[in-house]
Amino acid sequence: MQIRIKKYLIAATALAFTGTLSLPIQAQSAAANYPNKTVKMVVPLTPGSGADIAGRIVAKSLAETWKQPVIIENRPGAGGLLGTGVVVNSDPDGYTLLVQSASYAANPA
Repeated sequence: MQIRIKKYLIAATALAFTGTLSLPIQAQSAAANYPNKTVKMVVPLTPGSGADIAGRIVAKSLAETWKQPVIIENRPGAGGLLGTGVVVNSDPDGYTLLVQSASYAANPA
């Protein structure tokens, strides 16, 4: 009886790993053509702030690397919640990014 259980566990484990082997291939094929349109980076702070300057530096580097435009959109107000709301309510397709300062972690949700 012990041998049957052991064989069953080995077979089940092998089957589980077989299914997960295709995941990296699927992820690579999905990421191969990203981005294929303009990427928007939302900065929920005023223009000229530290996060805005850092976001612009990152956006320039990403645009050169991706060969796609990366646009900075400043949405200040409510301690960063307005801009964050724009990102939260955007399509979950990876084309809207958030640049935020570390102090945001102290704001109420």
